[in-house]
Amino acid sequence: MLIKQVIRPADAHYLFNGHPLVFPEFLECITYLKTAVQKWAAVAIYFFIGSNICLCLFITIMISQ
Repeated sequence: MLIKQVIRPADAHYLFNGHPLVFPEFLECITYLKTAVQKWAAVAIYFFIGSNICLCLFITIMISQ
């Protein structure tokens, strides 16, 4: 089974400039995933903190009465 090794100009650029052989599309995909994860994490943290504050307020009100 013959596998052709095709190196595109962009890949050659990465290869010969001492960077790891990473395709630009792959980098874009990683960047997109990072921003998506950060957005979801921010939303999750926001809801988590929000629900905790509500819970704390509720407990405080219940204790103070």
